[in-house]
Amino acid sequence: MDDAKKFINRIKRKINDSDCPRLDLNLSNFSLIEAAKVLTLTSTYHFNKYPKGKLKCQVRDIQMKKVLSEFNLRNLELVC
Repeated sequence: MDDAKKFINRIKRKINDSDCPRLDLNLSNFSLIEAAKVLTLTSTYHFNKYPKGKLKCQVRDIQMKKVLSEFNLRNLELVC
C-alpha cells in the first residue's frame, strides 16, 4: 500500500472515531498527484460526516496550492 493510501485510511479512521469538524492535514511531503488524491477523498469523506466542517491542509508550495485550489472543494482551506 502506498503512502497516500495509508494516509487516507488513517484520516478516515480519525473521522470515524473522533469528533473532528475541523481537521488539519499536512500534505507537504506528497507529490501533486498524491496530494490531489488525498484531498479529494478525505474532503469528500469529511464532508459526508461534517457538511459544515473544514479541512485545513498544508501544502508544499504556492504552485501546489494554486493547482489544488482549482478543485473547488467547499470544506477545504489550503495553506503553504
